[in-house]
Amino acid sequence: MRGMISIVDRITGRVSVKPSDTPTFDLPADFDRQSGTAAVDIRSHAHYSSVNGKDVSSPIHARPLSWRVRGEDCLVASGAHAATQAHPRTFKLCAVRSE
Repeated sequence: MRGMISIVDRITGRVSVKPSDTPTFDLPADFDRQSGTAAVDIRSHAHYSSVNGKDVSSPIHARPLSWRVRGEDCLVASGAHAATQAHPRTFKLCAVRSE
């Protein structure tokens, strides 16, 4: 059985519980936290808005949520579907909840 980990959506403040193997990736240094989301395509490239308003495409390396420490901000996969050619996977800015 997979463990479950609580996260907090940094935009809405909503608390949810995700499986410990949910994909995450580190926040890029230029990530616009106000946008709160990124899309990851089938080639593992994140597409997001930077703090200076530019659209960025950058390779990422996903890690499971269980590798994150409490209180850490990261981008967490929303939904259960994997990225497809037509539909990239959405990731949301979240923090691992300290309990």
